[in-house]
Amino acid sequence: MKSRLIALFLLAEVALGHSQQGKPVSDAMSVVPSGGIQLATFQLTDPSGAKILFPDVSRGKTALVYFGFTTCTEACPLAAAYIKGELNGLAKSTISPQFYFISVDPEADTPKKVSTWLKVFDPTWVGLLGNKEALSRAAKPFGASFEKALPEAKATEKVLHSSIVYLVNAEGKWTQYLRLPAKKGVLSRAIDDLNAKKAN
Repeated sequence: MKSRLIALFLLAEVALGHSQQGKPVSDAMSVVPSGGIQLATFQLTDPSGAKILFPDVSRGKTALVYFGFTTCTEACPLAAAYIKGELNGLAKSTISPQFYFISVDPEADTPKKVSTWLKVFDPTWVGLLGNKEALSRAAKPFGASFEKALPEAKATEKVLHSSIVYLVNAEGKWTQYLRLPAKKGVLSRAIDDLNAKKAN
């Protein structure tokens, strides 16, 4: 029930990922109730073709997840630039979380395209790909949503999706999320705080 309520809230934001201009930016992380949602394992592939089981692959460390696509002209590049800046702003004692970019455009986002796009921002970031069914399974536990824009809608992007970065802790629980664009320091503070709690 808890996950359904969160999913309904996030689904309502699907159009916001590509219509942020002029809107107030987020100034705080949102916290998932009751300590977060334990993610069921889902499988995608990285650009090399290797099978990746998430969140199993990130056990023992913090991870960030973002759903987007490489030819997105506004939300995705802005989100990637923000996330890169936040990771660069982490305290020296904080271990940087692994960032996973899940492509929601299986028709056009080839492994090479995803790999090349991510390298522009950070070569350590991991791209994840899959068919429509696999992507739906990946998106469901986060309440993430994406849909191909209909021609008659005259949308500025061919895939509509919410622009949200999800924070997953070392136990594989989705605990916080941040709708982008957001103010500088919001994400880095959340990661630093999580790291400090883990150390105590």
